[in-house]
Amino acid sequence: MIAFFLGTHPELSLAELRLVFETRETLRYLSVALFDLDEEVVSKRFTALGGVPRYGSVLGTIPRHDDEIERKIQEVLITDLKEESRREYVISLYGVKLDKRSFHHDLKDLLSGVKYDGKFDEPQHAPATSAHVLARGGHEYSLVMIENLVYVIKTKQVQDAKFWSIIDAERPERDMKIGMLPAKLARMMINMSGAEMGGKLWDPFVGLGTVAMQAAFLGIPVHGTDKAQQSIEKSRQNMQWLIKKGLVAQAKHTLLQEPIERARVDRSISAIVTEPFLGKPRFKPFASGVLAQREWKQINRLYGSLLQIAAKTLSSGDRLVMVKPLFSFVARNGREWYNPPLAASPSVWRIPELIQDIGPLIWTHRDSVVGRQIMILEKR
Repeated sequence: MIAFFLGTHPELSLAELRLVFETRETLRYLSVALFDLDEEVVSKRFTALGGVPRYGSVLGTIPRHDDEIERKIQEVLITDLKEESRREYVISLYGVKLDKRSFHHDLKDLLSGVKYDGKFDEPQHAPATSAHVLARGGHEYSLVMIENLVYVIKTKQVQDAKFWSIIDAERPERDMKIGMLPAKLARMMINMSGAEMGGKLWDPFVGLGTVAMQAAFLGIPVHGTDKAQQSIEKSRQNMQWLIKKGLVAQAKHTLLQEPIERARVDRSISAIVTEPFLGKPRFKPFASGVLAQREWKQINRLYGSLLQIAAKTLSSGDRLVMVKPLFSFVARNGREWYNPPLAASPSVWRIPELIQDIGPLIWTHRDSVVGRQIMILEKR
């Protein structure tokens, strides 16, 4: 049994996991999801995931009302630690309460050389702490309460936070004014699209090349188009930077100045992943819901064109993964979100069965005035 610790947008992380591994989770508790998967399979694919900070394997389970629950948790940890040359560990708690002093002191008495390091109590420590502990040969355990069982989980791999920082902050072409598609979100969208190395991905609004860059990391060829020559030039610079930086050995991509209405695409396209124009840059909410609706009317035609052209380009079973904007506006009881309707014909498009029960896939932050809804549409 594998436990995935979901990211800052848990529903998006869950959708990515389901579509990548083509199965549903067996259990979920808030930001932890358990999947019945082979660890070797997960290990090979983990670094390709965008929305999962870390994963671990389940070492054992104990009934939550067991009178000797602490001793049995200790037994699980001892069985694992006694095989390790370095016995330094940290623990993160998810719905589990323990007497931290007595727990560690008893563990030390039962197994020599054990050292506890890090914060024991909630809130759980950041993934960077997990990576630091693992890098120096330590071990991280998580105790997760799900229904009537406590799951003892040992962390196996942690996302490389430094990598994501470099990609977002150091690429040569950036534009905070227009709002850049986050690199992690682009990676998740590609994974959700089902794009494989054997096919080709099309981004008809390539912009600064965020989707193209993430596809390069995954070894997926990209066809990028945009009506603005300046965007194409910036995308090329970012792609060249990836190679010069040594982050990828090569990048299979074509970048062309073409508006979506006149884009020349071939039948090798097996997925479309894109963020169209989200409206004029905004730094404060709309004054009313009516103004937010008016903004959507100004750009809705572009989304209609994307749906029509995608339907002609893709084959049955292929996916269009796109961003649709959400607009914040001032309401009587505070800020609210206007989530505009998307006219995707049900006779042409369907939502993949694996994610139909998750609900809207929303990417926003506390101070966002324009949010993102990720739409995953599969051609019938």
